[in-house]
Amino acid sequence: SKDTADSHPELVDALFRTQPPMPAAVQKETFQTILGDTLAEECSYEAVQSVHDSLRSRIEAHKESRSPEPLTVSREDLRDVLRDSGVSEDHVSFFEQRYEAAFGPDTGLSPKNLVDDRQFEIKTPDVTIKVNPDRSDLIETRVINGTRYILICADEGVEVNGVPIRIDRA
Repeated sequence: SKDTADSHPELVDALFRTQPPMPAAVQKETFQTILGDTLAEECSYEAVQSVHDSLRSRIEAHKESRSPEPLTVSREDLRDVLRDSGVSEDHVSFFEQRYEAAFGPDTGLSPKNLVDDRQFEIKTPDVTIKVNPDRSDLIETRVINGTRYILICADEGVEVNGVPIRIDRA
């Protein structure tokens, strides 16, 4: 089907006698929900950036290897990604439980279904920032005088509505 939201599960069941795989958009939404819920207070910009970067690097390595096999990540792979991102063991275990409940214990997922490897997006209710994923290091979060900020390194080439601007040093 062209439209992933219209997967015709009854046809898949009739032909193959199996449940169709979860659509990519649903996989991504489910993964994001599980990640946010299980990391709780550890769900920082740095942790999410690290998970995104790790999955993106796997996608890049797979592209470079030109392997004919589709790339998948297992529950164990994601557990290792979380550990490498500095997530505590309690939260990693909770993530694994939620992953199993949502996707099944032995289900491998395509990392492309979990993260967007072409852009890195930060969103607030009023602002959306889209960053080249290779340059997500230009973003930083900080609390200044009790207020939370998202800071963007802007040394050169800054434009506002297509007009180049200069940012004066304070």
